[in-house]
Amino acid sequence: MERNTESIVPEEELERRRLALIESMVNQPTVYLDPNRTDPRYNDVLDVPQPSVEERLSNTDWCLCGKCHQMPTMEESICCQEIEQIKEQFLENSQCICEDVYVNQRLVDRENVIDLYRYGMSFQRKRLRSVSQMEESDFRKTTYRAFTMWVYGYLGPRRRRPIPSCVVQHIRAAFPSPDNIYLGFIDANADGNAVDFF
Repeated sequence: MERNTESIVPEEELERRRLALIESMVNQPTVYLDPNRTDPRYNDVLDVPQPSVEERLSNTDWCLCGKCHQMPTMEESICCQEIEQIKEQFLENSQCICEDVYVNQRLVDRENVIDLYRYGMSFQRKRLRSVSQMEESDFRKTTYRAFTMWVYGYLGPRRRRPIPSCVVQHIRAAFPSPDNIYLGFIDANADGNAVDFF
């Protein structure tokens, strides 16, 4: 018996399905449907060639703004010029998002960060440290969240985005860890508890 090898599904649809399957396996191999990637802004994610680990971790050749530092993970090894939503925030003739007044001055101003922290406290179910007990890590965390909200808007719990290396370094310089140990980016899928987000 001869089989009909013609597909009743158009070639374009087969290719779209194949790419969607590949993306879901690359993005999170153990989860076929990733609700975090249903945003239409990520439709072209497979069109961008993915660099190898060696190309990102051993140098800063990937940096386009000239202010990035080597980072410990692939997710953190990203330049502000590689993220379209961040490039939209650039000032005219600017090479780096750190040159923006909001990032360069407001995000590293202690009084402004304290105001942001207080604002965030008003949305928390669990009790945060009082402002007088804030540590440098609280300043960094608040600033990272403020930057993310400024660029992407409110993402909601478990929807995180890596912050460009240049911005991370700028924030760490303003609010350094006393022991020079930093947590870094944690993917929401790897984090077991996200109750402290605002």
